[in-house]
Amino acid sequence: MSDRLVAGPYREPLERSREEDEARFVVEPELAPGERLLWAGRPVQGPRFTMKDVLFFFVCMAWLGCVVLVAPRGPSWFLLFALAVGLYNIVGLFFWDMVQRARTFYGLTDRRALLVEGRGRPRVTSLELDGSCPIHLQEGRQGRGTIRFGGSGATSWWSSPESSWPPDRKDQVPSFRGIRDARKVYERLCEVQRERTAGELGVGSSPPSSAPTR
Repeated sequence: MSDRLVAGPYREPLERSREEDEARFVVEPELAPGERLLWAGRPVQGPRFTMKDVLFFFVCMAWLGCVVLVAPRGPSWFLLFALAVGLYNIVGLFFWDMVQRARTFYGLTDRRALLVEGRGRPRVTSLELDGSCPIHLQEGRQGRGTIRFGGSGATSWWSSPESSWPPDRKDQVPSFRGIRDARKVYERLCEVQRERTAGELGVGSSPPSSAPTR
């Protein structure tokens, strides 16, 4: 198998990294017979903070400050409980987000987008790339970015899917979070979507799914 992936509307070669090889190993067992894996990747690894996370950190620090001043006047169990809540929100949420990203893998095939969480018995989210699924790109630094499936393309620093808080938000749309070469992957997604839509309609082409947002 070649170590160069094909990406973008002009089929530009895209070097495969070690993390992409690992993602392919996890995603490939989830493919249907005859399905081709065009790209695989992972979210950015390690600690990650956004402006929203920084703001929430200071809110939690203020909470701990109030606890230290007020709790000694009350029962000891209240002090322990309040400290536990504050420390969990300062440290626990960011650690949990880092663990979740370490267990998450993404894949793009000639039919759909795949989000695989965990190993062994993973939780798999499959998104058919037809015309009913809007795709939005939010670019970041150094070629990384987030691709969101569905929802509105407009995002702000407060609603950014890059934030680690709150965890497992029910209203968060499926996303390829913090991936490398985000624009090339986005262009390849749009190309697959156009090909799928054209095949369903029996025409040669269709307009792009959506414009990227910054």
